[in-house]
Amino acid sequence: MQLTLKNNQLKSLTEFINSLTFNTGSAHIAQARIVTLMTNKYKELDEDRIELVNQYANKDDNGDAVILDNGTADMTEDNHAKFNDEYKELFDSDTVIDLTEHENKVHQLQSALENYNRDLTGDQSLQLVAFLDAIKTKEND
Repeated sequence: MQLTLKNNQLKSLTEFINSLTFNTGSAHIAQARIVTLMTNKYKELDEDRIELVNQYANKDDNGDAVILDNGTADMTEDNHAKFNDEYKELFDSDTVIDLTEHENKVHQLQSALENYNRDLTGDQSLQLVAFLDAIKTKEND
């Protein structure tokens, strides 16, 4: 079983799933396992982002990327355009999280989310549906 999400959804969905509270221990355990996998995948994505920055940023005397006071990398206009193209491609692509070892936990979390009875904002409801759709899409494959 795999969970396929867009890279640009990964951080917000991870934070959302992690922010939920459940009434049962099994749901909490399932939540922790899935959030850990999602967090690890986001760390990989962030490492890819840092590699892109290092690839296109101007370098200091030590060969490190020059980071401006506003927190952005210093890049030539040409490199900035190339960086933006590759960054967009990276974050618009899919990421796959292998859930094979945690299939039972995924079903527990799915059930807990489908029966979630606490208040959610509109954005949280959209995130809930996006996560459940990603799980259901993989079940139907």
